[in-house]
Amino acid sequence: MSGKLVFSEKKDTTDTTNLKKSWKILVVDDDPDVHEATEFALKGEVVLGRKLQFIHANSGKECLDILDRNLDSAVIIMDAVMETRDSGLQAVRVIREDRQMHQIRIILRTGQPGDVPELDTIHLYDINDYKTKSELTRNRLLTSIITAIRSFSQLQTIADGKLGMERIIESSRFLRPDMSLNDFSIEALKRTSDLYGFLNKGLFCRCSIGSADFEIIAYQEGSQVFLQSGESPVVLEDGMEKAILDTFRTRRSRYLKDSNSLYFDDSAEYAYVLYLQSDHSLEDDIPLLNVFTSHLSLIMQNFRLYHRMERLAYEDMSLGIPNLSALMRKIESVRTESKVLHLLDINQFGILNDLLGHNYGDLVLASVVKRLTDSFPPGSFIARVSGDVFGVVAGEFPFENLQRFFALPIPVGEGVQQLSMNVGIVVLNDESLSGSDYLKNAHIALKRAKSEGIGRSVLYNPSIGLETRERIRLLQNLRTAFTHEQMFLMYQPQVSLDDGRAIGFEALIRWKTKDGKFIPPSRFIPLAEQGGLIIPMGTWVMRMAMHALSDLNSSGYRDLHMAINVSAIQLRDPDFIVHLKESLKDTGIDPAGVELEITESVALLGADRVISLFKEIKTLGVSLAIDDFGTGYSSLSSIDSWPADRLKIDRAFISSLGSMEPGGRIVDLVIPLGKKLGMKVLAEGIETEDEAQKLKDLGCPEGQGYLYGRPMVYDDVLKWLKENIKR
Repeated sequence: MSGKLVFSEKKDTTDTTNLKKSWKILVVDDDPDVHEATEFALKGEVVLGRKLQFIHANSGKECLDILDRNLDSAVIIMDAVMETRDSGLQAVRVIREDRQMHQIRIILRTGQPGDVPELDTIHLYDINDYKTKSELTRNRLLTSIITAIRSFSQLQTIADGKLGMERIIESSRFLRPDMSLNDFSIEALKRTSDLYGFLNKGLFCRCSIGSADFEIIAYQEGSQVFLQSGESPVVLEDGMEKAILDTFRTRRSRYLKDSNSLYFDDSAEYAYVLYLQSDHSLEDDIPLLNVFTSHLSLIMQNFRLYHRMERLAYEDMSLGIPNLSALMRKIESVRTESKVLHLLDINQFGILNDLLGHNYGDLVLASVVKRLTDSFPPGSFIARVSGDVFGVVAGEFPFENLQRFFALPIPVGEGVQQLSMNVGIVVLNDESLSGSDYLKNAHIALKRAKSEGIGRSVLYNPSIGLETRERIRLLQNLRTAFTHEQMFLMYQPQVSLDDGRAIGFEALIRWKTKDGKFIPPSRFIPLAEQGGLIIPMGTWVMRMAMHALSDLNSSGYRDLHMAINVSAIQLRDPDFIVHLKESLKDTGIDPAGVELEITESVALLGADRVISLFKEIKTLGVSLAIDDFGTGYSSLSSIDSWPADRLKIDRAFISSLGSMEPGGRIVDLVIPLGKKLGMKVLAEGIETEDEAQKLKDLGCPEGQGYLYGRPMVYDDVLKWLKENIKR
């Protein structure tokens, strides 16, 4: 047996060095003189670089027993007639047919050719040569032996190559591209050790193609394989580092007497070296080892492509963390372990992104990832679900802890940014639910948290799910109602508090279902904002309200204005001014009669953006009113810079008017403040004569509320105006 590749699971410690020094010749004959003469004739001969070693048997049975112990015999010189007339031939039959030993060469020789006819014997038995004893001179015997050994060597090379290829292919089953690099390196060392035989030491090394430095991923000591560790790194012996570096530098495998460095790469990014140290050489197996390393290169190309595709499929490339698909896979793997899924949404991130730019927004997101990593326990799984929404799978983690971490400003670039988050929380403890179900429930909880206000969190429960499904159904109905023109406007009068004279109307959108039920704006307006309907709906309201004002003008009421509510989302729309101009042009009304009511939340668009937009609106001749003053986000310095014409005091303050409650005292401050800022002041939600009188006493000039008129359809507006004139 030559020192070919060994793929046994058991480590073969047999010294094969001596086996390669000789060819084993088995001489089978019942005549002792034949044994002596054969060995004497061939003594000292060297064939294909090896000496001849003789083994002797006196019968066919003894021949078979010897073959059991010497499987690597190259040639058998078999006497045809021994203990019986066909004992040699029967031994040949057993060797070929029963024991399937087809590589060994058999030379049949006989002293009685009449008993064993040559042609019949060649046809009937798988022998490789037939000689009579009388014709076997030394030269002829040597010629037959050389021919047989050469044939045996060629067959053995073919068989070993075939076996080696089969073993290489077999080993590939254990070297899969979907493994991690650590697992792959460990398995590669194990499989190479099976190929190579017992290893004293093995290293799996990697370096970037073209780099001068390499890293050790795993190493083998005897039969044990370890990952390289900072705590107990492998120590390189003399010459090992140089051999590995030379292999990386030349990009070719190196085969030495006591060590071999197998080179392979992924053809694009990384090169690898398997450094194998043993006490025997594989010089004869270099061609097969080259095939093996070529095969490893193909595996590593697939490895690189697989992990590249894995990254594209399961990693958010901009932040370098898992993405939604990876989160879904994680949820599926832990959905019965009572882990907790947190779905986190950064409040007002879209406005921040629009205001300061996408580059700044990307810095904010990267800082949020770091803060989440610091906030959650080690081992938590953090993924990006969408733009500013993150998912975290962790053990139980109180929301208060997370809010405490986000109470501190987050470093962004050279500055800091204050952020808050809404969180939807789901416990993963129901194996009947899929990852998709869990994520859907987390979204439901998150939406509920956002509806409760900035910085709120909600733990999912089935009742929330029912409510959310109702909201979804309502949103679908809202889309249908708006598409089929089932929405309509109502108008509430605005009056002078001194004499009750009408000064204008506020246009208010209403929704009445087919069964006659009114859905309050407090329910469907947030739905419209969340469902992407607010911009087309707001544009429609603006156009219809201006048409109503045009009709009022045509009816002789030319000194009235029409107040139209505009959300911050509408103002963020780049086409808002276009829609405003088109509505003014289509209706042909005087822009001075149009007043856009905006809330303080528009301040989140940024001071420069707000002032620029307001100036553009004012240039068109349209006036501005600040609605719900005192309930929003803006500072007094911001409002002072806004070119607004009217300040509207929210109903929440009017209801506590005259009391020592905070709301009542605020009214006392807001009225003179509005006058100081050069704005008209209008109080909303006036319901009693007492409230109206107190407001007049405080110097508030204008009002609106049920005391003067409820919201009404256009036909009732005309009736109301006629009654108002009479009063």
